[in-house]
Amino acid sequence: MFNKRRVLFNFDQARGAVRKQGSLILFEGFMDVMSAHQSGVDNGVASMGTSLTEEQIYAIQRITKQVYVCYDGDTPGQKATQRALKILQDNSSLTLGVIQMPEGMDPDEYRRQYGEAKLADALATAKETPVAFMMRYLKTQYDVQSDTGRLNYLDDVIALLATVRSPVEQDVYLTQLATTFQLDKASLRQQLSMVRPPAPTPQIAPPPTQSYGNYGDADMPPAPAVVQQHRQTTPLSRTERAERNLLFRMLHERDVWLRVTGVAGFSFVHDDYQLIYTMAQGYFETHQDYAPAQFIDYLQDDHLQNLLIELESMQLSDTAVDTEIDDYLQVIMNDAPLEDQLRNQQQALQEATRLGDRDQQRQLVIEIIKLQQQKQSKKQA
Repeated sequence: MFNKRRVLFNFDQARGAVRKQGSLILFEGFMDVMSAHQSGVDNGVASMGTSLTEEQIYAIQRITKQVYVCYDGDTPGQKATQRALKILQDNSSLTLGVIQMPEGMDPDEYRRQYGEAKLADALATAKETPVAFMMRYLKTQYDVQSDTGRLNYLDDVIALLATVRSPVEQDVYLTQLATTFQLDKASLRQQLSMVRPPAPTPQIAPPPTQSYGNYGDADMPPAPAVVQQHRQTTPLSRTERAERNLLFRMLHERDVWLRVTGVAGFSFVHDDYQLIYTMAQGYFETHQDYAPAQFIDYLQDDHLQNLLIELESMQLSDTAVDTEIDDYLQVIMNDAPLEDQLRNQQQALQEATRLGDRDQQRQLVIEIIKLQQQKQSKKQA
């Protein structure tokens, strides 16, 4: 299991693109990151639906000075955007922006409805300042058609503009207010001059101890100390670790897929991994390349989707190293309990029978007989 307090989904994979482009896009969910990647936008990470932690913010500051928050366009997403901006403003020196998705959609929904090119265009052009976002967000919190609501809104916006250091930027927003509500700009400016800007929030420097997770920079200084809540998880067996790693390699590396599928009688020991493997066989019949976002949609089953999310969050090297695949196959096919292998081969035989694949049926029958003979030999030993 990965620790959501430390991990930003896709952080390691996005690091190079973030540094090259000079900015990072913070999405709300992993599907948004995958859809962005599918659309050619590779500098995205996701907070996995949790509030940002000091650890995560510190990791972001190590690789960029510019962050764009791109959360869902619906009401809960806008509230989450407001919270994320506040956390980032209070705990970092990052330059912030917002990418406002059209039509109240989330990025993944927008890609599925309008296509990858449209999503890439939206992520590049739908940018606004935090102040512009907050002016629009605050407007949804009041009934600006009433005098009381309008005055309360204007009070909040004037207080917001008092935090803006640039006189030019203040002038732009005052002009927008005057035009929108048909007010005298000089009166707005006079009210603004009466508001004392808040004192800047002091930044907390990282302490001299505490090591930082595994984001990969050897020279990364220590992260801020945080209180962590650890959840008890069942340790993975050696067999299951091998299954997870092999399945990840098979999905992401075509040569590994071809090699393993060419192994006669191969199957995963645990049902969940075998099911994903079986679904992947159907997926690759209609898709030339593996796209995580598409495959997660293809799985449909919530449990399998969550399992695939965990697989996609694993920190593995870009490509398999020498003997790695052989080691996984050795563990799965030879070291795993014979009972589990036999059960999975029998299930595979049922599936091959249902599909009418006679060659596969013959091969599986041979493998089942061999396993039964091994099982009998162990009993007699």
